[in-house]
Amino acid sequence: MSLICTLIERVRIATEKVRNLALMDVYGRVARLLLSLCRRAARRQDGGARAADPAGHRRPCRRSRDMVSRIFKDLTTGGYVTVVDRQITINRRPPARW
Repeated sequence: MSLICTLIERVRIATEKVRNLALMDVYGRVARLLLSLCRRAARRQDGGARAADPAGHRRPCRRSRDMVSRIFKDLTTGGYVTVVDRQITINRRPPARW
């Protein structure tokens, strides 16, 4: 029974990832990644909305990297996020659309 429950959970996670990749634009995926990184960091630390820079362990293609950089620049300019010493701080919830 434990094996079946584990398998069901993994299928749910995989389905959610595929749905996000297929239906979300780049901005939506970046925003979701930031929020999930902050949730993980909050569970490990004192609850602050901070996460390590995700670029260190991901190697996206050149076009995606340019788009993500543009999105980060816009979010930083708008005061939604702050990046200091490779630490991302979410100051307020990003807008629903970019």
